[in-house]
Amino acid sequence: MRIFYAEDDQMMQKMVAYALIRMGHEVVTVDTGTEAIETLKTEPFDFIVLDVFLPHYSGLDIARFIREELKSEVPIIILSRSGEEHIIKQAFEIGVNDYLTKPIEPDFLLVKIKKFTGIASG
Repeated sequence: MRIFYAEDDQMMQKMVAYALIRMGHEVVTVDTGTEAIETLKTEPFDFIVLDVFLPHYSGLDIARFIREELKSEVPIIILSRSGEEHIIKQAFEIGVNDYLTKPIEPDFLLVKIKKFTGIASG
């Protein structure tokens, strides 16, 4: 499965990407909202994981772009250190599938991916 992961925290990005790759998934990572938008315009993915706070565009902006501009229903999980209720509410109004607070164990993320796709590994 092709998974897209936008995360500006390099340590978190490497940890999660490694766990997903270890499970047999293909993972494409980017560090900024601009890179995310440009990549998503041209490449298809089976699952998307977005950090809320990214340089240039937020994860919420990117999720909105996916739902409204790309007209895609690909499953999206938002990750954030913020558990602020208004941000969580906004994410679900945009149409994300889940919102998880960091730090997150990669194995827990894998359980969530399986929940929304039915696929445990690549």
